[in-house]
Amino acid sequence: MEPSVLRFHILQLIEQHEASGTSQLLGDKVMAERLNIAIVGLQRQLNILQGRGLVKLTKKFGPTYDAELTPQGMEALEAAATQSQEPAARRIGF
Repeated sequence: MEPSVLRFHILQLIEQHEASGTSQLLGDKVMAERLNIAIVGLQRQLNILQGRGLVKLTKKFGPTYDAELTPQGMEALEAAATQSQEPAARRIGF
């Protein structure tokens, strides 16, 4: 999977988790399992998303993180929703 598409899917996964109404943040281990990728690769993409201001990472125990969308991340997903999803991930620059 292309890195930009993977980042788009990560944002979608975080959005779905937040929309479920749970008060817990989504952990990187859970995301890696759901996306069927290595946690190291997921963390690399999360750091890129954080650097772009699209997610906020909170360090947990050891080398793991919880993630939540920032307002900019939500806006990026909303912009992508008005276009076709996979090509939008590339155009918006996830």
